[in-house]
Amino acid sequence: MELLKNYPLTIIEGICGVVFLILGIWLSKFPPKEINNWFRYRTPRSKKSIEHWKIAQTYSGRLTFIFGCALLILSVLPFMTELTDTTQILIALCSIVSGSFLIIIFTERRLLRFSKS
Repeated sequence: MELLKNYPLTIIEGICGVVFLILGIWLSKFPPKEINNWFRYRTPRSKKSIEHWKIAQTYSGRLTFIFGCALLILSVLPFMTELTDTTQILIALCSIVSGSFLIIIFTERRLLRFSKS
């Protein structure tokens, strides 16, 4: 138990990594069949048509899975370096927030390319 208390980055990134992995698999493998306003990846561009919707769900799911893998890899960082607890928490928060924004940015770019084709 003492080991976990000394490595907040491992705990935060590890738990979030597993959640993102599971969510990524779920989004990719079981996309909703109809456009909805309640859950999954939903932006004005993703709700433009059913084709946009399907692309957004599967693509964002793949990105979420990849991001989950990256978080799990990042969770071992404290074992390789000497980082303070504050630094570990800051790294965890920045990586989770920036990764989430990157998923949105890359998915919107993909939808924009689909719209142009």
